[in-house]
Amino acid sequence: MENPIYTNPVLIYLQCSKGYKYFILYPMQHIFYKYDLSLTQKIELLKEAKDKSHKWWVDILDCSKSFARQKVEMGLEEILGKLKDDSHFTVIHRHDHIEGEYLEVGFRTMDRLETSYFLWIYCTIDNLSYFISKYDLKLLENPCKSLPSIPK
Repeated sequence: MENPIYTNPVLIYLQCSKGYKYFILYPMQHIFYKYDLSLTQKIELLKEAKDKSHKWWVDILDCSKSFARQKVEMGLEEILGKLKDDSHFTVIHRHDHIEGEYLEVGFRTMDRLETSYFLWIYCTIDNLSYFISKYDLKLLENPCKSLPSIPK
């Protein structure tokens, strides 16, 4: 059975001075997964993903110095120590023209007034079914539901 995310185009409408312009995104390039994981399970998943990864790194965002993330040297245990319950945790099946198809796992710290840290872990796509099964990941259906309705 085909995945509806790949077969159904997504229309994005943008308002401009001469009315509305629309863009058709087809197929969707990224598939997001939802989860019900404790902080301990998230750390376990991140450690396993790092062990299976072909690439990983840490970025820092310090807006007092730059509005762009900067790569920083940091060990896995140190960055995992920054993971909190309110961190933005992601598991994404990515498709892009540079990396191809891969699994991205990571998080961003959510300290609004302080420096933010980002952990990026890339695994080959053949690891996806393992993580789905072990951590009971569910497909986030239609992440575009929150878009405004199409103008008449």
